[in-house]
Amino acid sequence: MTTSLRQPRHSVVDWSDAHALGLEEIDAQHRLLFDLINDLWHHLVRRSARTDVQATLTALERCALSHFATEETFMRVTGYPHLAAHMAEHADFVDRIGREKTAVMRDQPLSFDLLSYLKGWLSDHILRADADFTRMARIAHGALASPHTSEPPSPSFWQRLRGWW
Repeated sequence: MTTSLRQPRHSVVDWSDAHALGLEEIDAQHRLLFDLINDLWHHLVRRSARTDVQATLTALERCALSHFATEETFMRVTGYPHLAAHMAEHADFVDRIGREKTAVMRDQPLSFDLLSYLKGWLSDHILRADADFTRMARIAHGALASPHTSEPPSPSFWQRLRGWW
């Protein structure tokens, strides 16, 4: 991933307050996923070198794997009943990135279909599946403040998560 892509520019997918779950660490990871998808868009537009595209795909894959591990730990600890289905969605996302990495290594151009998939998947997943698990955790454990209030959670979710461990 090159730092030159971090300049102000047009985006294929934009973070908004609607995507905020009220979990600082997870929200920050989601923002990074949005940034990496926008980096891929700029590689597509600029027809970047294969090595640059590959580096960004690898960064996206690693970021997604780390982020999904965080979410899945959160779900296990809070007893989220739809964990298996959520994990299957995560696996599909990572698999799609892996297929694109393979295609790019074989000198195929970055796929516009991938960008369309990533854009739709990430926004939908956050607004639907991730919002569901945070809502259920709030109900079951009262561990989280709503992202749309000015009141911070007390004690913080991550402190309580460590206590549940």
